Amino acid sequence: MEQPLYVQLINHVLAGTAPEYFYEARSRIRAERSHLGQLIEQGERIYAVNSLTGHKDDVVLSPEEMEDFQEILINNHHLPSVSFFDGFTGRCIAYLKTHQVALGYTGISEELYDVLLGAIAAPDFQPAIPKDASYSSGDVIPGAYLAKELLNFAEREKLDFRLRPKDGISLLNGNFVHLGSALALVPELKSHWLLSMASAVSNASLCQANDTNYLSPFSKDANDPILAVATAFKQEGRRPVQDPVSLRCMPQNLTAFYRGLEHWYGALEMELHRYSDNPLIVPGFDFAISQGSFVATDLSLATGQIIENLLLLAWQVCERNKYLLSGKVAGVPEDAAIGASDLGLIQVPKLMQATLESMRMQLGRRTFASGSQTSGGTEDFWSYGTLLNQQLTAGLEFYRRILNLEGATHLYVAANLGRPGFYTADQFNPGEKITFTQAYDHFTGLTQSEISDWQKSHWQFPEPQ
Repeated sequence: MEQPLYVQLINHVLAGTAPEYFYEARSRIRAERSHLGQLIEQGERIYAVNSLTGHKDDVVLSPEEMEDFQEILINNHHLPSVSFFDGFTGRCIAYLKTHQVALGYTGISEELYDVLLGAIAAPDFQPAIPKDASYSSGDVIPGAYLAKELLNFAEREKLDFRLRPKDGISLLNGNFVHLGSALALVPELKSHWLLSMASAVSNASLCQANDTNYLSPFSKDANDPILAVATAFKQEGRRPVQDPVSLRCMPQNLTAFYRGLEHWYGALEMELHRYSDNPLIVPGFDFAISQGSFVATDLSLATGQIIENLLLLAWQVCERNKYLLSGKVAGVPEDAAIGASDLGLIQVPKLMQATLESMRMQLGRRTFASGSQTSGGTEDFWSYGTLLNQQLTAGLEFYRRILNLEGATHLYVAANLGRPGFYTADQFNPGEKITFTQAYDHFTGLTQSEISDWQKSHWQFPEPQ
């Protein structure tokens, strides 16, 4: 079965290669460009081609002004910024712009497309694109930075290139910054899902959780993902007393994360198949098409759901780790203390809680604003797609810190108290007592592939697509 488009694209970004359809798009780009020329010749008014932009779009440009306007447009939107995406995200954004041009109907020149292809083929092309300069659903300022980087690349490579009518606006317009910064999060989301499952299974094992927490019946629907999630918990034995909610609800809360990821991946996949520019140049229509294709509303809302998932799971991790260290789990003394005079991990739950509170302060009071106005009283729609990606990035960082503290706790308990969990203490000498710092350094040094290898050899975790 063919991989989803978002998987194909992220693999190409990681490998520094380009998909075949990037090269196969040339004839279509040429035809769309020719159609744009015909529309201009017949006197069709086209936004940002022979007119100004925004609330000045009723100002018509002369043929002479048209030739210079695209560079003026880029320079006008290239405003000062202080906070930038990392190089990998910058490359993802450049790939997304190339992808959307290859998909069709932007009307850009073939010469500009050659610059795009050359830039993404260069490993050192890691455009500095601001992450704090988006407003409403518009990423035109970040788009101007990509445009400048492409122009600099063309000059550095001594390419015979100059901006033609429509080139500049197409480098600014569309939802490629939103989608590109989302694409860059795919590896992190996959890693956090795997780590979430592994840490939950490990906690259940160390806490000797009741097997009834994870036994069917769960759902009448045989396709309900909760069935696959619960199967990963291979618990044995039960007690008459119920476990804390933080242990009992792991299948339910993890399934909510699973479903959230499915929605997010699906929304990203859907957007990657949609045309995005303003205006669109479509052969067969004797006018340019103006739409709201610069927004990706479904993906914005799905991102908000993932942030809520992370806040919920972070709370659950903190609570179940408190229970593990509460002295109520057989074989694990209070605070995992080794002796009567040992403080053990008395500070760890406090640090985890403090991290959760910081996460809540930054992400727990989010407002989705549905509309407002920009310059000149122009109506605008505000979906905050790129901003939400930054909030999601922050949420993943907070959540990973909490998971790292829990994973280190599990390694500490496994090594010092001889309790088996998902994370083994095989790398330490038998009988050797380790510090929490040693456990933490080892756990945070684990690569995703190492965790994945453990998962494949011990458990089969379901993975959302």
